[in-house]
Amino acid sequence: MLIYNIIAEILLSLERKYLKYWDLLDEAYRDHSYLNSSTATKLYRLNKIITKHVKNKNIKDKSIFDKMADFNTISFDVCNSIYNIIVNKYGIDTECEVTIYRCYNDGGISMIAYANKNEEPPLTYNRVYSRNATQYLFGRLFKDKNAQIHVCINKDEVKKDFKFLDGSEARENKVCQYIGIPLLTARKRIEILLQIDVSKPNVFGKKKDEVIKYAENIFKPYLMLLNKAYERDLILDGYYEMIIKNKVMIINEKQ
Repeated sequence: MLIYNIIAEILLSLERKYLKYWDLLDEAYRDHSYLNSSTATKLYRLNKIITKHVKNKNIKDKSIFDKMADFNTISFDVCNSIYNIIVNKYGIDTECEVTIYRCYNDGGISMIAYANKNEEPPLTYNRVYSRNATQYLFGRLFKDKNAQIHVCINKDEVKKDFKFLDGSEARENKVCQYIGIPLLTARKRIEILLQIDVSKPNVFGKKKDEVIKYAENIFKPYLMLLNKAYERDLILDGYYEMIIKNKVMIINEKQ
């Protein structure tokens, strides 16, 4: 009877663990649908604004289109989506933080979006780091040409891999698990990095392959949404500049 009870408890524990995983996967799938729908609506509104300004020949600069469907806005949407599904499933005591870093053409690396418990920008938000800032884990991940997912499954691994950022030492010292997912773009460069960390042990499992499973199947698809938004932003930026340049040329010709 004792052996039966032990086996039953083990099976129930495994069932609960897998149910949490599948519930989180289902929530992420539904959030993807929402994000895609929301982005489509934003693009529709953006198209109306562009059409109006082109028709009225009233384009001043591309800032009039910002915060509609630009990459940074969608990056915040993604951070908030991931943060919410984690705390809804595992509790606010996870002390979850989700961040997105971007590497620019000049080599600078900067955090461009975040989501956390206090809804306050991390001290490192918008701070610019060199692409050669390999003393930090995010700097090393931007250098990894293989674009491998990196995980730390416990505090010991976090302390081994992290060099705590100035001003963030107290928070990072509590981190129990970390997931870093780099995006290798078609230009064969890592240009985006999605990071997720929690300050509660074993949220994504006790073993490396368990945490990798969460990273691959639940969080990496968000990076694909970001990839689409990122490439779209580069195209739209080019069109904005072309339209504004043509307007300046027309004005100069009339003078």
